[in-house]
Amino acid sequence: IGSSSFLPSTEEAHTFAIAGATVLFIVHLLAVLILAGLLAGLFPHFTEHVAERTLADRSPRRFVLLALLGFAILVATPVLILILILSFVGIGVALILAALYGLFLLLAYIYAGILAGAALSRALMKRYVITWKEAVLGMLVLYLIGVIPYFGMIIKFILMMAAGGAIVSLSYSAAFKRGQDELPLE
Repeated sequence: IGSSSFLPSTEEAHTFAIAGATVLFIVHLLAVLILAGLLAGLFPHFTEHVAERTLADRSPRRFVLLALLGFAILVATPVLILILILSFVGIGVALILAALYGLFLLLAYIYAGILAGAALSRALMKRYVITWKEAVLGMLVLYLIGVIPYFGMIIKFILMMAAGGAIVSLSYSAAFKRGQDELPLE
């Protein structure tokens, strides 16, 4: 740095680093805002179900159980992928599971912001319908809270785990839904 005429000085390198970090922050913020708005706008029924499952009745017990389910999926899935990779037959299943795990992490992160918007909408405006506007507002609030060291990351992680638990719970209910004709009680 600064040893030749074409290299920036230490002050210039510091300025470039701050400018680059600012641009990266703004681009990342815009990307997650657009993604949250798109997911809430394109899948309103699913978004309503995730918010209802997580925030219904303001039950802290349900919220904690969903967050624990999301945490269990976060921890157990990489272990399962590793076990499947060790077996020759399970490599294909492990690759599919790894792709699904990446999708799970992305959806849990985005729906954490949507849940924040739904909670704000329910608490402040008494609105229970979630549109793209609430999703973008919630993602903005969650992103700005996430910038706070330690506290923000903990809040973001807890909301992400609760959203992930709700997504897994809804997926399980949809995949293994039984009609009344399929399982008679007699």
